Amino acid sequence: AFAAGGETIEVLLDIDNGMHRSGIAPGEKAAEVYRLLADLPGLKPGGFHVYDGHAREADLQERIKHAEADFVPVEQLRSRLEAAGLIVPRIVAGGTPTFPVHARHADRECSPGTCVFWDENYAGKFPDLEFLPAALLLTRVISKPGDNRLCLDLGYKAISPDNPEPRVVLLEPSDAKQVVHSEEHLAVETSHAAEYAVGDALYGVPYHVCPTVALHREAVIIENGRATQRWKVAARDRMLTV
Repeated sequence: AFAAGGETIEVLLDIDNGMHRSGIAPGEKAAEVYRLLADLPGLKPGGFHVYDGHAREADLQERIKHAEADFVPVEQLRSRLEAAGLIVPRIVAGGTPTFPVHARHADRECSPGTCVFWDENYAGKFPDLEFLPAALLLTRVISKPGDNRLCLDLGYKAISPDNPEPRVVLLEPSDAKQVVHSEEHLAVETSHAAEYAVGDALYGVPYHVCPTVALHREAVIIENGRATQRWKVAARDRMLTV
């Protein structure tokens, strides 16, 4: 179709170097597919995409050792293709956990994602990645069903429920313990419940920010304590057209 339209599209070969979620193992079959990209009209090979989300050790040195070992076959495939006269312009590698691994290599293009907003999950698992949370959820106290309980409008329609509780870390009260999480509500127990009134606003850092973002139509941008812009969340209403 691209050739018929007089166009050429650059294609990256997705390499599976250990996660076993998508892509092709870096062996002879991968080399055959890459040669096909070079031969077909309308296409040109742009390199590799290698996502190693399985390298998730909390200890940085162990993570480096794991990711580098699994990358050896990828490097071997590139050398093999280049020796055969094919170009491998770039390798797009890794996600957020392996960002410090691939950033050490000038010939790899890093593709971390969670670091843009950060979340409580990665902050706890990867203390070597000193990113700061940049996206908070605003919630309100909608009822006080007990002397030590607050009910918030932060149900799992507003925050990703794909991980076990707690799914959010409230900035305050500091001792809030999440006891009920349902479609529309989050109930927490705290010794500071008397200090809050119905309608009071609280802020929380999501445990998994990526799918949480897509639950909201827009993000409100705060600069110097003031709401200045609204950004549409395109992932919420995405549509495949190819």
